[in-house]
Amino acid sequence: MKRLHIWRRTLAGILSLCLICAAPATGFFCPSGSISLMAQAEDNTSVVSIGSTADWNAFAAAVNSGTDYTNQTIRLTADITVNAMVGTEAHPFTGKFNGDGHTLTFNCNSSAEYTAPFRYARDAAFYNLRVAGTIQTSAKFASGIVSEARGVTGFVSCRSSIIIQSSVSGDGTHGGFVGRADSGTGSLVFKDCLFDGA
Repeated sequence: MKRLHIWRRTLAGILSLCLICAAPATGFFCPSGSISLMAQAEDNTSVVSIGSTADWNAFAAAVNSGTDYTNQTIRLTADITVNAMVGTEAHPFTGKFNGDGHTLTFNCNSSAEYTAPFRYARDAAFYNLRVAGTIQTSAKFASGIVSEARGVTGFVSCRSSIIIQSSVSGDGTHGGFVGRADSGTGSLVFKDCLFDGA
């Protein structure tokens, strides 16, 4: 009888664990890291579409002036070429950016630290995005996607093909995906990503 009781408790524990593992993913840091599961996170959020350089410039201006995109998804709907940077130290980008398989070409010549399509980001998610182009800089912390990442910033199925041409004398810290991660309690998460730039 005691063995039967132990067996029932063990079986109940296994079934509970199976139910927990079968629960739908609610965030983008799901174990499989699949884009289809990540897309589910958009169901209950508002989506902003970007399909041109003008759209990007308007989006950059909105973020830089303080518009908060937390719990919103920005979806790229076309391949575009840009040079405006998104996010400031006071107003970092805080939403989700879905490249939707498109390429964001970023070309910039800068003498300021922190040069990237997303200059500052906090607790942001980037997925299914390819970034290409060239950054020419005489300062550190240039990168392919985010110059300074704060909080938990994640990249899933992203590809950075950025070319960074640096003339920095001394500390020329740059990054294919992130130029600098905040040294506080934050972290970076990568899944199925590739850097093939230079």
